[in-house]
Amino acid sequence: MRVLAVVVVMSGCMPAAPPAVRATGERLGVSHDTRVELKPVRIQTDPLLGNSHEWVLQMNSHPTWFPLQGDTRIPDEDFFVIAGDPAALDATRRLHARGVRWNQRGKLAMAGGLVVAIGGYFVPNTALRSVTISAGVLGIGAGVAIAVWGSRQLEPEAHAVDPSVAERAARRYNEQHGLSLARRF
Repeated sequence: MRVLAVVVVMSGCMPAAPPAVRATGERLGVSHDTRVELKPVRIQTDPLLGNSHEWVLQMNSHPTWFPLQGDTRIPDEDFFVIAGDPAALDATRRLHARGVRWNQRGKLAMAGGLVVAIGGYFVPNTALRSVTISAGVLGIGAGVAIAVWGSRQLEPEAHAVDPSVAERAARRYNEQHGLSLARRF
């Protein structure tokens, strides 16, 4: 029990890692892109019968952006450290810390659900056993959803600020360092 308490207390108190990317003197920029994903979608082919379905691939596109140093893609945190934008850096760190926290909470919920589901097998009352096992399985499912949601906040495509904030920070950095705004290929 003491170990669990230490894990819970430490989970939200981890210090932020130092930036992995250092300023190289190259210009900062923001690249806009479109992420395209294909998802299988089930559609109804016969509206009168209602029982005929087929699977088709549906293409979804999502506009996204990412920060650059020179022509190299860098993480948001490092970008805002280099650009010297403390408000955007703080928002990015809060987003990542929140993602880590929710991911850990989801894993704890999965473990708790597993314990409840396994413990349900030892309940002598049949109805109560079914309810206990079902509650454990629901806890596992909720934990998975929470952990996935938290991990999605840690993906490079998840940004805490609008791209205009990053563009302003890059423009300010480039002007302060006398760097050209034209992109070199």
